Amino acid sequence: MPAPSDSLSYDEIHGALARERSSRSLGKLSHDFYERLAAYRAEAKAGLAEESQKGPSPRLVLLQGQYRNLEEMARDILMMRLRKVSEATFTVLEGGVLNDKGMPPEEIAFSKDLLGLLQRARAGAMREGHAESPRASVPVPAPEPPRPAAAPPRPPPRPEPMAAPAVEHRPEAQSAGPPVVVLRILDDIPPFEGEANRVYRLKREDIVTLPRDLALILVRRKKAVELEVPA
Repeated sequence: MPAPSDSLSYDEIHGALARERSSRSLGKLSHDFYERLAAYRAEAKAGLAEESQKGPSPRLVLLQGQYRNLEEMARDILMMRLRKVSEATFTVLEGGVLNDKGMPPEEIAFSKDLLGLLQRARAGAMREGHAESPRASVPVPAPEPPRPAAAPPRPPPRPEPMAAPAVEHRPEAQSAGPPVVVLRILDDIPPFEGEANRVYRLKREDIVTLPRDLALILVRRKKAVELEVPA
């Protein structure tokens, strides 16, 4: 399979995958790895399309097999590294420091977004920042001025219909638990559609954050287990 101009090779991709499979720690990648990987995949796809136009041939079969392997390797590298980045982000939530050496900028951005999500979930679960003083917000009515003595008494005004009071959403009225749940997927799950037409593709050992209702369904079906988010 021809290599693109930025010199990323098939062997380099295979080596990155082998390092991730052989260690629980996050291997080092160049800062432009994903950019070069995307360029390599695009050139490989274009070469396959060009060969397909020539009709069936042994070379076409070879290129098709190489392209399938390339796509599988690219996906496995990404998913294994995101799982490891997620675990490292949990240590940051517990007060640790993220070692981002050897992490491309795409993974660093993912870690920051995940950390923000986890911090918001923890704040919601622990009801942080919702303290209030009900008495301080109750206004004291001003005394009604006396009526003039000479004025004839007036009949009391007929009460006007009152509008229904707006429902105040207090923290205790919300459903218990955070709006999202962090799960570890136990089995490969066929793609399915969730809220807002979002399609989920979940594989065994993926670490994901899902809406609470959807997460509870997977847990009840023994397709996932909930991970505790440290306070």
